[in-house]
Amino acid sequence: MAISREKKAPAKVLADEAARDFISHRRREAVLKDIVALADRLASKSRPPSAAASPPPMPFPARRAGERH
Repeated sequence: MAISREKKAPAKVLADEAARDFISHRRREAVLKDIVALADRLASKSRPPSAAASPPPMPFPARRAGERH
């Protein structure tokens, strides 16, 4: 059995930890994706249908060429 020089642990144990970390990373990604999808769905339900089709309001009125503050 090979011994890791950095962690002083058997290489097999380190390989198992790497696989476990990869799986938990994939689970975290899946959970975050589900949370974002749920938030989008809830946000679309809370908006009136007309608001979903119209563009977002502009924060400031558009200025014409040569116009000052």
